[in-house]
Amino acid sequence: MNYATCSKDACKGKSMSLGLCQKHYSITLARPWTFSCNYCGAETTRNARVCPRSCSKACQTNAGLDRRAKTELTVAYLAKDAKGVIRALRNRSVLDPSGCWSFISKSDAKGYKRVTVAGVSLRPHRLAAQFAVAGFSDSLPVHHICANASCCNPEHLRVVTSQENTAEMWERRSFEKRILALESALRRVDPTNPMLA
Repeated sequence: MNYATCSKDACKGKSMSLGLCQKHYSITLARPWTFSCNYCGAETTRNARVCPRSCSKACQTNAGLDRRAKTELTVAYLAKDAKGVIRALRNRSVLDPSGCWSFISKSDAKGYKRVTVAGVSLRPHRLAAQFAVAGFSDSLPVHHICANASCCNPEHLRVVTSQENTAEMWERRSFEKRILALESALRRVDPTNPMLA
């Protein structure tokens, strides 16, 4: 029976997770590792099995990411309390020196953060725009003036038309940078590909 083998040295064990067999996976998790806290930025060393995002529970709670903060956003959203929604979004974000409120959650395939509010998955920047940016419409894009896709600071958001949003992306040359990166990757894999001509 064919199966993927462990990627560690000359191990022939069956790959279970992260390309490692059970033995090497357990060893990797047992090692301490150093990371930066997602909330205060402090360097912390922990056992990898913990898989933390914060240096302590207190730091996570202070950042507003405990159950109360999640409930605060849902309650404000359902009550259509604009100030409450914006306050809850700010409490669940890392405040950057640039003024960005970098929302803390997983990103979707397009690089935008997601938050579940009252059973509905939403993008925090659109939620902030809905309650605090003039001219918001479900059919119009919300543009990040700061170019930070995880930012939900209403002062960094602007409702624009699709044409304005595309023009801004072109201005930042994001498409061009992406094409260059893809061409570089293709050149490493298949240097004779006709698309590179």
